[in-house]
Amino acid sequence: MYRPVSPVGRQQIIDVFLFRVPAAQRYELRQQLEAMSSEQLETAHAALQAQAQLQAQEEKLLEIQIEADVEQGLHRDRMFKSYESQDRKIFGQAARSLRFGENEANFQLIRSVIGPNFTEYRIQEAIDSNAVALSPPTQQELNEWNREQAATDQDLDQKGRVELLASIEPRLGEYKFTIRRYIQTESTYQQLRERVALCEEIANSHSPDLALNSRQFCVLLLASKDNETYRQQVATLRDNKKFTKMSPLEIKTYLAKQRAAQATQSFEEQVAKEIVSPAEQTLLEAVDRDSRPPLPERTSHGEEIDAAFLGRLQATDYSAYRELLQHHGRLRLEARIRGVK
Repeated sequence: MYRPVSPVGRQQIIDVFLFRVPAAQRYELRQQLEAMSSEQLETAHAALQAQAQLQAQEEKLLEIQIEADVEQGLHRDRMFKSYESQDRKIFGQAARSLRFGENEANFQLIRSVIGPNFTEYRIQEAIDSNAVALSPPTQQELNEWNREQAATDQDLDQKGRVELLASIEPRLGEYKFTIRRYIQTESTYQQLRERVALCEEIANSHSPDLALNSRQFCVLLLASKDNETYRQQVATLRDNKKFTKMSPLEIKTYLAKQRAAQATQSFEEQVAKEIVSPAEQTLLEAVDRDSRPPLPERTSHGEEIDAAFLGRLQATDYSAYRELLQHHGRLRLEARIRGVK
């Protein structure tokens, strides 16, 4: 059988209010409450209950927020620990390429600003935007990095020689042992690779007989002529091939343009051509065709970039020399070393 819930009595409401205040204030509060009508007391009691519910909700939300903050902190700690090994590896690589100190203070600063699981690009961005100020590498670190780079370059050079030798092995015949020793010991891998390509192009135009061409290739490769001489031969071969594909009228037009171009040259240009050797002239023309940016005359510190500077740089800081090589190209560096551009 349903029984309606009896409303809270007047005295119970007063006791609720009195319970919530210090004992010293209860007498005065009791007087105020007893002077109120039952309706006023019920209204005040309803407001008190609503306030208590709101406070309970706020406390619950605060508890949830605290739990979320704690979980987020724990998650961040787990992330920092799980990615620490990978981050230290990326940090070490970035320190070498971006040139900052590979120390614990720099590592922790990067992680605190960028967060875990960063990349070298993110570190570069943080440095460029001044979000982090990293200490520079010590001289000991620089020396160690240069030694590591030299060892890496040597490994790559040896690997390149092995691959280059394997690519020409079928053409060596009786010259096999001599050329093996030549490829393993002479010059640099880059120079050898260019020489092989030049000699192959010259030898392949020697005769229709592939065996004779292979023999000619070996003779050219072991000859005492420098790469520049072979470059000129290849340029001539290519010009001749171009002429064979031209009609008589096209050849006549081409030669007329060449004569016109020579006629418009200034006296200074004609004198310069006479002073500059054919090999140097070919080098200059190749440099002019190169799409990479010109090599500046001086460094940012005002030091002249000449043959002596490039020689010192190659001997003492090969990574910086390699950056110049990659950015401006071998031809521009060679032209500067020869003093022709």
